[in-house]
Amino acid sequence: FGHKVELDDPVRSKGNNPDVMFEIEAEDQPTSRWALAIKTVSTTSGQTLFENIQKAAKQIDAEACPADRGIVVINLKNSIQHKLLWDITYTSLEEADAALRTRMRALIDSSETDRLLSDWEAVFAKRTSPLVFFYCQAVVRLRPPGGQDVAMILKVAEVFNPLGREDDMAKHIAYYLNHFMQVILDGVPGAPGQAPS
Repeated sequence: FGHKVELDDPVRSKGNNPDVMFEIEAEDQPTSRWALAIKTVSTTSGQTLFENIQKAAKQIDAEACPADRGIVVINLKNSIQHKLLWDITYTSLEEADAALRTRMRALIDSSETDRLLSDWEAVFAKRTSPLVFFYCQAVVRLRPPGGQDVAMILKVAEVFNPLGREDDMAKHIAYYLNHFMQVILDGVPGAPGQAPS
């Protein structure tokens, strides 16, 4: 869904640039350059989570960033208590999905605890979209009816909008980030007229 994709250097990254930049071409709109500032957190502290969102927004809003707009992306895989998820045998994929989402939502909600609206307004005052894309991966134990336990990989995304502002293009990007997170298995890049796989 994006073109002219650029990745920050995986070895020599200084942590002050967005991790991914790309162009979006939408009908009846000029081409725009977007940035993704990605943070992988290993905390259950709402304050630390907020500070990571704040740092990511500063990367997008920095003068050195050539993007027109950007989205904060937070990976919660190191913040989830994986053993608690694994120790339960789920009877359906929906039940396992709900359990992971409940843990994610608790972490996301903790970033709002005792937080003033003006704190969020300062974070999203410039080029950073007010939508934050959270995602997480976990392995759970699933027992289908009449079957044996199987290990199942879950990949879940949540969009957090603390200001309640609409951002259709960011919502579009979040949808595609989640979609391709679910369907790209081999990491084979796309090409003109060919979707990634």
